Amino acid sequence: MTEVLESHDTVAGTLDRLRAQGPQYSPFNMIFSDGKGLGVYESTVGEGRELASGVFGLSNHLLDTPWPKVRNAKSRLASALTDLRDENAILHLLRDDRPAADPDLPVTGVRLEWERLLSSAFIRADAYGTRCTTVFRIDRDGRAQFDEWTWDRAGAETERRSFRFDVGGAREQRRSRGGACGCGGADSDGLPHRSRPEVP
Repeated sequence: MTEVLESHDTVAGTLDRLRAQGPQYSPFNMIFSDGKGLGVYESTVGEGRELASGVFGLSNHLLDTPWPKVRNAKSRLASALTDLRDENAILHLLRDDRPAADPDLPVTGVRLEWERLLSSAFIRADAYGTRCTTVFRIDRDGRAQFDEWTWDRAGAETERRSFRFDVGGAREQRRSRGGACGCGGADSDGLPHRSRPEVP
């Protein structure tokens, strides 16, 4: 991961590196950019590709796996992208803790109660749940905005960290604060970034 982040490779070059090195690690997905294009690598199938403009969703399987929470997030994000200044709409969709209806649940091999719990975009549980929500945007001029919220076991915000920088690295500002916050965002290409579950 660090090598990829510090590399100046193109998307195509990074994909070649991941295809060679990916099998050495436990299964993972990676979405990355060289500042111009966007790529995805999925180690479970050992493949990756450059992405065209559009709206994409990634959960704990392959890109655009049609799970209910992925379909719903993509649809709502496409609507929210009409005005990126309304950051609350993006954060709200990532904080959606409504489970899917039983007939729509995917079959991933876990018990029914876990399928229900895991079917929401934002997971609330003591032993397993969403602990961070991360949003990354890059505008047409190469100005990047990275925001991350941290949540406790009850789903309450404990901290927000924000970074502003040029993709070329010429300028960087950092803000960090705790407390309540109603901000969010989306990638300029319409990529819904992840609410990341953490297993204690």
